[in-house]
Amino acid sequence: DSDEKERLEEFGDPQGVDELAAYATRPRRTCAEVLADFRSARPPLARYLDLIPPLRQRYFSISSSPLLHPTTAHLTVAVVRYKTLLHEPRLGVCSNYLASLPVGATVRIWLRTGCLQMPPEPTQIHRPLLLIGPGTGVAPLRAILQHRAAGNAATGAAGEAVLYFGCRSRRDDFL
Repeated sequence: DSDEKERLEEFGDPQGVDELAAYATRPRRTCAEVLADFRSARPPLARYLDLIPPLRQRYFSISSSPLLHPTTAHLTVAVVRYKTLLHEPRLGVCSNYLASLPVGATVRIWLRTGCLQMPPEPTQIHRPLLLIGPGTGVAPLRAILQHRAAGNAATGAAGEAVLYFGCRSRRDDFL
């Protein structure tokens, strides 16, 4: 198709970089959506498969304390579902997979060391604790609160703990 060829040549021209960004990058078009717009473009399957990026590993923070749950690890996951600027639905692969599982399901995991450390053990547990998670995710903070609650139960010391967290959208700010 000559119109499609002309448009693709415009995208490939250095002067067409802004137009290409407006077409492909800003609305986050997938390879399949581009091929649907340019029906005459039929790359070999091997080339098409080279264009598809591999799924990235997803790391989730454990949101439970081993003091309260010594044989299990809990996750607190935001399920990724949104629409692009073109109103095309997008779903997070891992978060939607986890959301589809029944409560209590077993999943295979691997662990890696995180950067947050649990608060000091019982000698410091009576001190007040302020946790702030401005869009960082509430999972590790939930684990810290559980850890502290287990320490409080064991020692009888009960320091006040306050958690503030926020999401990107006001409608998501409440658990």
